[in-house]
Amino acid sequence: MKLRRAILELVAVLIVLAIGVGLRVAWPSRMAVEHFDEGVYASNLYSPLTGDRYPDQHLYAPPLLPWLLEWSTVFFGPGGAMWVNVFAGSVTLAVVWGLVRSWWGPAAAGAALVLLAFNEFHVAYSRAALTDALLCLWLTAGVWTGWRAVVRGGWGNLLIAGGFAALAWWTKYNGWLTLAITGAGTGGWLVAERWLRPGPRSAALAESSPEAGRVLFRWLATAAIAFAAWSPWLIRLQDHGGYAAVARNHAGYFSGPGEWGANAARQLGALLLQLGWSGSLLLPLATLAAAALLAAGLAGAAGTRGAEPAARDDRGARSAAVWFSLAWLIGLSVAVPLYRPYPRLMLPWVVAGAVAGGGLVAAVVTRRGRRSVVGSGGSNPASDAERPSSAGRLETGLVAAGLALCAVVGVWRPTSATGRADGIGRTPTAWQDRTSLQRVADEALARLADEPLAGTFEGYRAAVYVVAEPGLYFHLASKERDSSVGHLTQAASDFGMAEPGGHRAPIPAYVLAGPHADHAEAERFQATGALELLAEFEDRPSDLVLLDDRPAAEVARGAGGVQRIRLFHVKATGR
Repeated sequence: MKLRRAILELVAVLIVLAIGVGLRVAWPSRMAVEHFDEGVYASNLYSPLTGDRYPDQHLYAPPLLPWLLEWSTVFFGPGGAMWVNVFAGSVTLAVVWGLVRSWWGPAAAGAALVLLAFNEFHVAYSRAALTDALLCLWLTAGVWTGWRAVVRGGWGNLLIAGGFAALAWWTKYNGWLTLAITGAGTGGWLVAERWLRPGPRSAALAESSPEAGRVLFRWLATAAIAFAAWSPWLIRLQDHGGYAAVARNHAGYFSGPGEWGANAARQLGALLLQLGWSGSLLLPLATLAAAALLAAGLAGAAGTRGAEPAARDDRGARSAAVWFSLAWLIGLSVAVPLYRPYPRLMLPWVVAGAVAGGGLVAAVVTRRGRRSVVGSGGSNPASDAERPSSAGRLETGLVAAGLALCAVVGVWRPTSATGRADGIGRTPTAWQDRTSLQRVADEALARLADEPLAGTFEGYRAAVYVVAEPGLYFHLASKERDSSVGHLTQAASDFGMAEPGGHRAPIPAYVLAGPHADHAEAERFQATGALELLAEFEDRPSDLVLLDDRPAAEVARGAGGVQRIRLFHVKATGR
């Protein structure tokens, strides 16, 4: 019987994982660097003139993700940059399953796995070269191992927990959130267990209560290990103005409590749009039904104890898990809207929601299961191995029904990205075409091929400055070796190359400027004859990009769907 249960759970988990991975790898031809920050992170290999990194990259993120993107590009070409987070997002599914199973058992773990595997918000950012999906992998692993370290102790657990927290910190400057979550969870657990529990305390209860000094030491040890592992980057930052320069840059993203409500509303709208829930209840209901069916089947296979962790007698571990989950979910609910409403900032909150949601779904179905057992007069503890075969068939049937529903959703959603309506008249955000900037780069090079490029300088026939568009820079720079133009790509923050002496190389200079450039400045140089407009190209950014700057309602109506990118020639009179 135990073997049958284990096989049933393993098969269910592997099938859901396979579908979840499939959702993240579907339509690979539609994945490309597009977002401003993606270009910053992915351009290491193509930035030899600026120290092998995009200018001011240190202000955006620590170097772990750019390093991974660089090596992925070395091995797999420019498209390889997109696969780092596909892998990270897929592994996160397995980590969430393991975390929830250790907290609340197989039923909760199965439900949480379904909720995250089919979460199109998580799918979308798993298909982008941004820091957030990788951060969620380390953060989830850090919360899991941090819980083990605080509850169990042991230097091995402490080192692993500190290591994952450090990896989160090396990925994103707010990676310290891992420690904030485990610290808040530890504090809540201590207060609740030692000082807030009402009524008389039995000897067993007192024995299971955590020792404050020991528990706090364990958490402090994980924090010290994480900081020590991250400190080399803090030292390296001294060459770039120190952490103070990073803090000044990030202070511009802090909105404060006064904007909390507006930011929360805008982020919620973006979340619903990217989830595909804004116009139809069919998808969330199907996902919840699949999670509930799977949880019910796994709970039945576990003898209606599916919401309990493997160590069922360890009440302290279960209590700590609840507090860690609450700290994660509530803490981010309060903190995220304090910042500029970039949708991607919600990704750790979405993962926390899947964790808590899995526990809630399992609690509901297992409570109903216990009631049915009690209502039938209970069961003989010795008869578990002799349960009627009909009960086993019911459990298998519930799991099979849940998996069938998963398969239907897994096929239906990405296939709607072929251009058919998805029931609410939109292509799902997760699988939208994100190759527009790549096409603009090709069109710009085709236009430059018509220019009279006679001379050469160090093997180059033209210099192409890309103003404030790192994504476009990435695509142009990645094409230098194979381009017939023979161009050298240079990143620029303004139109200084049009100033007298701004471009000194004895080859023609051209400028590409998109929506992030100061076009008023460009027009001034046009008026003086320093810049000549050669062509305009249409960029059609995906919702993932548009939602950074526009409310979801505007994006849903098609606002901002076309952006102009201009190609200029820097005239000799401007030098």
